[in-house]
Amino acid sequence: MLRNILARALRAASMLVLAAALTTPGTASAQTKKIVPFLTAESSPDAVAQLTELIRQFEKDNPEIGIELQLTSNDNRASRIINSVSVGDELGIFEIERRLVPDFTQAGYLLPLDSIVREIGVENFIPGSLLYWPWDGHLYQFTSDLSAATLYWRKDLFEKAGLAEPDNYERLLEASQRLHGKDGISGNAFESSNRGGVQRLVTFLWQNCGDFYTRSGELAFDRPGARQATEDYAALNKFAPNGNHSWGALDPINSYVAGRVAMALFPGRLGYQVGTKAPEIAKGTGNREARVARGGRGPRVVYGAVTSYAIGKTVRHPEEAKKFLKFMFTGDPLLKYSMSVPGHIAPAIKDVQARLLEQDDAYIKQHRDWVKTILEATTYFNAEAQNMGSITDDCKFEKSFVPMPWSARVMGQAPVTSTMFQRIALQGTPVEQAYRDAVGAFRTEMEKWKKENTWFTPPDPNWRPPGMKNSQ
Repeated sequence: MLRNILARALRAASMLVLAAALTTPGTASAQTKKIVPFLTAESSPDAVAQLTELIRQFEKDNPEIGIELQLTSNDNRASRIINSVSVGDELGIFEIERRLVPDFTQAGYLLPLDSIVREIGVENFIPGSLLYWPWDGHLYQFTSDLSAATLYWRKDLFEKAGLAEPDNYERLLEASQRLHGKDGISGNAFESSNRGGVQRLVTFLWQNCGDFYTRSGELAFDRPGARQATEDYAALNKFAPNGNHSWGALDPINSYVAGRVAMALFPGRLGYQVGTKAPEIAKGTGNREARVARGGRGPRVVYGAVTSYAIGKTVRHPEEAKKFLKFMFTGDPLLKYSMSVPGHIAPAIKDVQARLLEQDDAYIKQHRDWVKTILEATTYFNAEAQNMGSITDDCKFEKSFVPMPWSARVMGQAPVTSTMFQRIALQGTPVEQAYRDAVGAFRTEMEKWKKENTWFTPPDPNWRPPGMKNSQ
């Protein structure tokens, strides 16, 4: 079990740090920089260039501190972090996946970061962007930026085929059917891969009034809306490119930029890539709020994520690590970092997000409407492992701020829903049977986790994180 692995790793890492402190000569510490490791999955060339420059600026202003930049990928991030913890490596500052947060928090591996927010002012953050742990009220993840999905579609292909703008499920399906296979183009990029499949599905799930669990941790995937979303997504998946069940994080983008798909549901990185790498395709591209339920009905909600950084409790220089986090993700440094992939990296600080749209930048000038649509989507986005049970029984979207404690089990390396769609597409399993099996898996894994974690009780239904007391 991951929690037990992390607990053992924490004890081992603590012993390593203590041993190092005992064997290091006292005179050396005054002459050596305090090195803080910084692990991130934001590894695009533009982002790395900005990170490197900002680190250089920080080190110039703080000559006693050194930041050790470590890069990983979205696909390898989880295994990198878990392996590092298991062998006692010092992680320092690291970008943490939502599905790992409950286990890392319960294992006691993360430093509380409330003090950084108090210094900045909670009122300066985009509402709902700070992910507090509701069982003790502390913040263990400092939010750097947000991302939210919008729908990109080939307006030129749609107009040529006489198709209407894809503003509901029926039009998505019609366009997928009619455009699929023409001139080597697939109807859509709605994948069934392990990670991306979940990110694409949940917009369908929530807009059809479904969810995985309730806010109090009871099963919700057996709702009619979940069955409808499964049927609709499985139908659309027939018109996605072959091999989409094994796609990596960037394959939907690469397919769209290469002109091989007619539609894609993706955060702002896709827009930036097509706008800067494939200007001819960008000219014929539309970007709009995703409406994917039948008739365009359902709550206004899309997939999105909060990108956040944690600090390992065994970090050798905690105050220096906090100082860099505050520097990096506020003010001008945050704006510069956001401009490395504008639209995808949406600042979590209100005034910095507002400044983003006014930058003298070629992409912003040409596709300001795209970026504005994406930033607006960060006000109604949701993430399954961040906000368990945000779709109410009466089909309203009310962000819960309650993380899914057992998310590593059902959204881990082989997410339940991705396995469900892969069985449908690759094994010919009937949709209804695959759906029933998924319902059973969601129920079984949740019940097993609760039996092994007797500390769990639903959080106070009236609890809201700081800055969100009077609003959702």
